[in-house]
Amino acid sequence: MKKTYFVCTSYIQDQMVVELIESLEEESAIHIFKTKYNIAPNKILGPFFKKRPKSKRKFKNLKYSDIYYKASYNGWEVSVNELKDPVNYCTITFNKKIDQTSNYIPKNESEIIPIINLKRV
Repeated sequence: MKKTYFVCTSYIQDQMVVELIESLEEESAIHIFKTKYNIAPNKILGPFFKKRPKSKRKFKNLKYSDIYYKASYNGWEVSVNELKDPVNYCTITFNKKIDQTSNYIPKNESEIIPIINLKRV
């Protein structure tokens, strides 16, 4: 389940206080803010969800093997080119969507992923 956040703001002694509070409901975010600052927030924004952090894995100096094949990945038919370095990884190129119930949308034309995430066709 995704974490839900609310932004609560208020003025305390002529200083604006802004607090990002993790809470499932607005009422509990208000209670947390009141408990911490002894005042109710003037304004509440939310709920919000934080974005997932992007992968920090940066691949440099890829070494390709001579192994090519077709596979499926997250409801898509992909062309696979296995890598020698990094080992157990491959580059995939998205060909066509084969599972209409899949909500996965590729961010790029191709990706570098672990081979274990593929299903051979």
